[in-house]
Amino acid sequence: MEYLMVNKHLSPQQLNCIRSATASVFRIIHPEKPAIASNLILQQYFQARKHNHYKLPNNNQEIYDVQPMIDLILTWDETDDLLLDVLQKKAILLTTIISMWRPRSDIGKLQYRDVNFKQDDQGLLQGITLTARSPKEIEAKLSKLGALKDKEICPAYTLWQFSNIMEENGNKTRPISPVTIANWIKDNLKEAGINTDVFKAHSLRSAASTKAVSNGASIHSVKMHANWSLNSDTFEKYYYRPRDQYVRGRTLTMKIFEDVTENRTISDVGVEPTAIVCRS
Repeated sequence: MEYLMVNKHLSPQQLNCIRSATASVFRIIHPEKPAIASNLILQQYFQARKHNHYKLPNNNQEIYDVQPMIDLILTWDETDDLLLDVLQKKAILLTTIISMWRPRSDIGKLQYRDVNFKQDDQGLLQGITLTARSPKEIEAKLSKLGALKDKEICPAYTLWQFSNIMEENGNKTRPISPVTIANWIKDNLKEAGINTDVFKAHSLRSAASTKAVSNGASIHSVKMHANWSLNSDTFEKYYYRPRDQYVRGRTLTMKIFEDVTENRTISDVGVEPTAIVCRS
């Protein structure tokens, strides 16, 4: 109990893991003594912690707007004029935003062979296909990004340009680690004015997908695009974190009281309201 009180800042889940590990060792060292799990004081302690400690679903926590990140990228030189290292960062940032993939385990593990460009009969870029060969979803997954008219915000064109320069230089650029990619994203989040003490690199996945839904994309299409399971609520539970929730609440409140507001008559100050009087 003394240990639990000293570490009361930990979550009930963390403390329960510690208790389970301790109980396993205790059972081996003291097989003749009652199990730790049967201790009444411990049971009461964890019940109290559970009641006092709760975690709201992520969809109750607002995410930042991804627009400042895009605005930051647009302050750099034009894509065709960027130095190779900056071009690489731009390609990674745009691809992470548009694909809605994990920065480390998905984007961070992409190899040259995992990026395939699609061109039309005239050789014009139509889009790219990204392949994550060993994602957390167990099975390999694809992301197809169509080319945009505005090449300054087009991840397909930026990757295309980076690939061409790489080939011209004989692919001499050293590979970068998933940790480096996460640090790049975090640094740019901070530069864009986003609180990186609260929001880490992985939050970009939530910000981008939430932005898409807020701008009219269906949740179904976002799940399809980002390779979330259509049969689970992973996106809704952990990633969809809409902004301006007070605005939404106010709008719904106005809808509820709409009839009352329209029908209500407010009397002027000093004016006696009209009444129906029954005369005998």
